[in-house]
Amino acid sequence: MFLFSLGSATLDVIINATNTVDEHYRMIAFDELSRFALMPALYLSVLHYTSPDKVFRKREYLHLLPFLIFFICASPFVITPRWTFFNPGVFPSIFKTVLQLFIKLSIPLQMVIYWLLSYNKLVRHAKNIQLVASNTQTINLRWLKFILFGILLMIIVNLTDRIYGH
Repeated sequence: MFLFSLGSATLDVIINATNTVDEHYRMIAFDELSRFALMPALYLSVLHYTSPDKVFRKREYLHLLPFLIFFICASPFVITPRWTFFNPGVFPSIFKTVLQLFIKLSIPLQMVIYWLLSYNKLVRHAKNIQLVASNTQTINLRWLKFILFGILLMIIVNLTDRIYGH
């Protein structure tokens, strides 16, 4: 799920860079949808790797609630040709402003919060395995730490671009 979301975000960048938005307008809704699933999927993956025998509770699926809300809002746009969610006849203009602000702020906020949660879970895992095993070489999940630091670098670049690039 995490890799699919990352691929969809990359596809969105390519569609915008090649100025083919009009040809692929329906794909953009799915690309935007994947942004809401990306960081919760990372966190749920870290939960799985740090506790492989863990069974996810219903409460943990609440992390995907923003994804579900955006899916419900984006579905008419994908199904109906050229349907605009921000049609003043359908929703008041204040709703458009609030929704755009929510989307603009929630993605960076999700990136930071879920990265911190994932890193914290991985650090706690590292401390716990030292209490249980004398040789932690094969179970230390060092590779996951490298992935998290790579994602941190992407987050920093993304936030820097949002702040200084526009």
